[in-house]
Amino acid sequence: MVLVGSGISLLARLRGLPWLPIGGALMSLLAIIPWWNTVVPGAKAGGLFDLITLIALLPPWREQVMAYLGL
Repeated sequence: MVLVGSGISLLARLRGLPWLPIGGALMSLLAIIPWWNTVVPGAKAGGLFDLITLIALLPPWREQVMAYLGL
C-alpha cells in the first residue's frame, strides 16, 4: 500500500513526500530478504525493483532523479 501511495503522490506531483517510496521499498525488502531462497521469482523481481528505487532516491542521485521527474 505504501508503494501505491507513493505512486499516487508522484502522479499528483506532491513534493513533500519523498520518504514514502523509500519507506515502502525498505519495508518490502525487509519482508523479502529473510526468505529470499523460498520466494517466487516475481517477489525476487520486486526485491530488485526495491533496490533500484532505493539507489535512485537516496543521495547522491536523489536530486537528479527528482529534477528529471519534475518534482
